[in-house]
Amino acid sequence: MASEFEVFAFGQKLRDFDANMIDHETAVAVLFHDLDQELPWLEAGLRRKPFYIGALGSKRTHERRCQALRDLGYSPAEARRIKAPIGLFGPTRDANALALSVVAEVAQAFSESQN
Repeated sequence: MASEFEVFAFGQKLRDFDANMIDHETAVAVLFHDLDQELPWLEAGLRRKPFYIGALGSKRTHERRCQALRDLGYSPAEARRIKAPIGLFGPTRDANALALSVVAEVAQAFSESQN
């Protein structure tokens, strides 16, 4: 069975985004290189129940991200919902490979969520 994904891209500000759009059929992929910019998006994802939450960055960046979320009151279990570094084939600096890697990981997570 083929899956079709509808993609919405949002900039740095949540003002143009309705967090109620996030549901169990939503993937949240955060591609910022700035913790302050990504935290509101991650919080929106953690408050809802998307089938996938992923964030760009190294393991060290993810450790800082998780600490920031704990400082905001999120539990370690909640922070573990975030897949980081994002992507199925590991770190890459090539934009095309990163995009394919993220789409592959989202498709895999969606398939697993349907079982």
